[in-house]
Amino acid sequence: MVSWPNPVLGTCSVTLVARDSRTGLTGQGVYRVQVDNPPPPMVSDGCVTSTAGASLNLRVTVSASHAYTLTLSGAPNGLTINSSGVINWPSPVAGSYSFKVNAKDNLTGLSGQGTCLVVVNAGTNAPPVLSSGSFVAKSGTPFKFTPVVNDLNPCSFALSGAPSGMSINSSGLLSWTNPAAGNYTFSVLARDSRNGLSGQGSFALSVGSAAGPVITSTPLLGLVGQRLDGTITITNGGAGVNFLGVGGGPLGMSFAPQAGGLNTMSASWTSPLAGNYLASLQCSDSAGLKALSWIPISIRK
Repeated sequence: MVSWPNPVLGTCSVTLVARDSRTGLTGQGVYRVQVDNPPPPMVSDGCVTSTAGASLNLRVTVSASHAYTLTLSGAPNGLTINSSGVINWPSPVAGSYSFKVNAKDNLTGLSGQGTCLVVVNAGTNAPPVLSSGSFVAKSGTPFKFTPVVNDLNPCSFALSGAPSGMSINSSGLLSWTNPAAGNYTFSVLARDSRNGLSGQGSFALSVGSAAGPVITSTPLLGLVGQRLDGTITITNGGAGVNFLGVGGGPLGMSFAPQAGGLNTMSASWTSPLAGNYLASLQCSDSAGLKALSWIPISIRK
């Protein structure tokens, strides 16, 4: 048997001599050996359809003469491939994506690639639903507020049209360390981290010599036929709340003050029906400063 552990590219002639172990007679043959470049790796194309937020897996097939290294080109953020050719995306975002899978031969340096198409549907997931409202803040006194966000998945937040110095963090807490006197309107944007859908709430803020009440609520997000309970809180800048009005809201949902006054209310709905609803809450304090908030109620199937 003739062997050559590491053939070199090119053509050569090899003379093979055989000698009889008893008679000592010999014979020989000449062989022509041609060493060509091996073919580059071949990578299969792939196509998969998935749903936003549901982990995606796809395996590509690679045919290669030697060990190879896999990389991706143009893949969406969060999508990876391992050394076995398994593509994984833990939290796909809705959309259509085309990218390349590259395989490079570790010995020859030759490369091949395949094309993958991934289609991620939004599915039955809905966009975030946010509260809206108007409030009064005191000039030079820190203002903080967390809008209501009804969504099944974690969200990222951003502001649009906000005054200089106002910010919102990853938890949805809006803050302004040193409010400047004036009247402002702005929007809070929330983007679902799994399905990529977005929603927004609009707010008005008046900054003057005194701070007024601020209305906040726990998310009022429930399922059809399952009792929904929530808590609405009124934080006051100094003077007590002396008026509270509730309007709108779905038929069958009730709002009632909790023990201790009007600063905390309970919201409940025994048998919710599917849909998105808004309840308006208005309050004023003894100084006559007012707040208005539209609180969303979202019932999913």
